[in-house]
Amino acid sequence: VEPSSTIIISKFLLFRFCAFSDLRHLPTYFSAFSTGTTTDIRKLFCINFNFLLCIHTLYYSKMKRKIIITGGCGFIGSNLAEYLIKKNFKIIILDDLSVGSINNIKHFKKKIKFIRSNVNKINNIKSIKGDIFAIIHLAAKAEILIKKKEENKYYDNNINSVMQILNFSSRKKIKRIIFASSASVYGDTKNLKVNENFDLKPAHFYAYTKYIGEKMITSYCKINSIKYTIMRFFNIYGP
Repeated sequence: VEPSSTIIISKFLLFRFCAFSDLRHLPTYFSAFSTGTTTDIRKLFCINFNFLLCIHTLYYSKMKRKIIITGGCGFIGSNLAEYLIKKNFKIIILDDLSVGSINNIKHFKKKIKFIRSNVNKINNIKSIKGDIFAIIHLAAKAEILIKKKEENKYYDNNINSVMQILNFSSRKKIKRIIFASSASVYGDTKNLKVNENFDLKPAHFYAYTKYIGEKMITSYCKINSIKYTIMRFFNIYGP
């Protein structure tokens, strides 16, 4: 028989775990207390610890996973956010409203966290806390015909923002990135059936920013072991 202090501690732990136990083990509990030994107590401790571990795993698997959507007040982002809410994800929308509209999310705004900010400032936002399951980067300037004086703005919004997203993902240990590219990276192809293996020949500045963004995503994510998906959107329509 082990020292009484060990038995007392073991009994205390047993009481602590008893509340979470399977009722089928109750007869063994009483047997352990009546004999005064720690053999059965140790066994029960292991049983209950494994039980609690399973509950812990199940609990966190059921918790809402956080997803950040940049440009979430746009047409694609708002519809995507609404869909993901129904799938029990916790949504954080980051949008400066320079293109999107708050009206697109007003019917579910109370169900999400909305942060009005430019994507380039994402690394300075203190209110984004906790584990992030994924980030969906939709925010971008998307006009095809732009003036020369606007090229710096497009570079800042469409290329520098990608670098900020990648840096943020690495710092926050986010392991999933979805990037909204564009079919315009294929250029003025005459093929009616385009697939991912076609040569990329961006023919204008917007398309070129998306082309560079793809290369940045691909290289950075491979180096930092981040899972990524690149979506080349064609014409988008819907309600």
